[in-house]
Amino acid sequence: MKKFRKHKLGFSLVEMVLVLAIICLLGGVIGGICVAISNSFITTYNIDDSSDYAMLFGRGFENSFLAKTQKPTSNTISWYVNNSAGYPTLRVKEGSADTAVFEPQFLGTGGGNWDILMYYKWEESSERVLYRVLLRDRRNNTGFTYFYEGGFWVPRYKDRNAYNSSNNIISVTGEPMNSSSLSSHSFSTNQFSSSQLDGSFKNIITFSK
Repeated sequence: MKKFRKHKLGFSLVEMVLVLAIICLLGGVIGGICVAISNSFITTYNIDDSSDYAMLFGRGFENSFLAKTQKPTSNTISWYVNNSAGYPTLRVKEGSADTAVFEPQFLGTGGGNWDILMYYKWEESSERVLYRVLLRDRRNNTGFTYFYEGGFWVPRYKDRNAYNSSNNIISVTGEPMNSSSLSSHSFSTNQFSSSQLDGSFKNIITFSK
């Protein structure tokens, strides 16, 4: 009598369940890694862009201030940042004229993707203008606010006043840089130290002659 051996064909239910479980586990791990890499890329991209934009605003303000205060064409010249156009703009007001110094529309084209605040401080004893720039990226919703600060010397400010018998005045007015001011613009203050929230910095700087 011949004996017939049964050949095992396919996979059992238990084996299929185990394979599916392993695939799901690997998929979850790989997916988590991809999300982490994506978030890291967005954060790095956000920081790089923020630092570039902050420097552009800072340099734009510095160049405009030094150029216009050397030979002022108006009795009063003021600098401030305007976010109401849908994108942040550094502006200068000379008498009744109010024009853009730096207007990077790519920052907010399509509904205001970025918020930018600038605060200024005048140190007459050292003849220096200090400024701070805060940027928030609402396009990627990272919840990150970039903080950038800089400053520059105003050449021969006191000497020119004495030599020309003039009384040029640099002053800062408007909203002070504190938790209340930042909160009114929906900026979180959690990441800032008390030294960074300095109320002597204000959001409008004016040169008067």
